[in-house]
Amino acid sequence: MAFCTTCGADVTSKSFCVQCGTAVGAPAAQSPPALTPAKKTNPILWIILGVVGLYGVIAYSVSQRTREIGVRIALGAQRREILEQLLGTIGEGSWIMPRFQCDYGHLIRLGRNSFLNYDAIVMDCAPVVIGDDVSIGPRAQLLTALHPMDDAELRRQRWETAAPITIGDNVWLGGGVIVCPGVTIGANSVLGAGSVVTKDVPSQVFAAGNPCRVIRRLENS
Repeated sequence: MAFCTTCGADVTSKSFCVQCGTAVGAPAAQSPPALTPAKKTNPILWIILGVVGLYGVIAYSVSQRTREIGVRIALGAQRREILEQLLGTIGEGSWIMPRFQCDYGHLIRLGRNSFLNYDAIVMDCAPVVIGDDVSIGPRAQLLTALHPMDDAELRRQRWETAAPITIGDNVWLGGGVIVCPGVTIGANSVLGAGSVVTKDVPSQVFAAGNPCRVIRRLENS
């Protein structure tokens, strides 16, 4: 005798069960797995995971920042080495921002703790002396080169002479200041942005304009 695997009815000599319609020889129907309640996650575990993740983010950020600082220090040291080779002298604590352009370099003497901002141009066809604690704004120009004014033919042939520039200690040149050949700027003076300096400027004054002229004396310099 044979029995239905689903309902247990006699299916001898039959190809299917007349009770439930199951084909003879078919595997027994499988009951769906019983559902079990989900396990509750300990909230402390989530807190721990969050703290660990936050620590990882902070550690990565610190690592990246440390790497950036290291690169800047290395670039600063490399820049300093290049400037020491290029310039006649460069004092301790002085630095020059890129882009810096000059004719020769060895005719430039830069004192201690002085600063040249972005895009400075120093045409050192004659000596250029910059004192201690000097601040020079972006795109300033120190121009020593001269060309003939009255002789047009010599000018056409590109004849050139030069006159030195001297900038005293603790001078501040605003952005875009142009200092012409042969000019001396006295210590502790301030020159307004965009000034064109064609004549000497005394010490401890504020001067500005085109051409640059003394505006007032600086009492506390």
